[in-house]
Amino acid sequence: MSHLSLALRFRDADLRLARAVAGGQRPTGSVVAARSYDGTDRSVTALTDQ
Repeated sequence: MSHLSLALRFRDADLRLARAVAGGQRPTGSVVAARSYDGTDRSVTALTDQ
C-alpha cells in the first residue's frame, strides 16, 4: 500500500520541480480511502461517495 498526496495550492513555477521529483510516471493502482486535511485547524475529514 502506498500514500499519494495531492496539492491544492500548486504554483505554475513549481511544475518542473514536481515532475522531476515524481519521475514523470503516473501512479497506478486503486483508491481504498480518501481524506481531506485542513491545515488551519489541523483536522482530517474522510471523503466518501455521495
